[in-house]
Amino acid sequence: PFLTIAQLCKHAFPAKPNQYPNGIYQMHPHHAALKIQPSLTLLLSIIQLALTHLRAGVAPYHLTMWVANGQLPHGLNGYAQLPSRLKERVEMVKKFFMRSFVPPASVVANLTDLLAT
Repeated sequence: PFLTIAQLCKHAFPAKPNQYPNGIYQMHPHHAALKIQPSLTLLLSIIQLALTHLRAGVAPYHLTMWVANGQLPHGLNGYAQLPSRLKERVEMVKKFFMRSFVPPASVVANLTDLLAT
């Protein structure tokens, strides 16, 4: 009696998607959470969500601009920012911490909206 991924998807996701309040995604917010994957874009979205709750007046564009011009280096090469003792521990997954492009502000904004729902 094990549940396979195919069976889970068949029963968890509706055959006819509904429009939910988050507007961007055509699925229930709890199902949309399954689409979130760990990434540096997720890191920027979490920072954006925190800044939104603080009402700091920082838009996703500002975050991506700061990553692009080097003021927020964690968003582009987080591995280089880690202390050496942590670098040794995450050596096998260091590609997760590094990227070669800055995500568009709209992608950060969409993921932030998803996290907020």
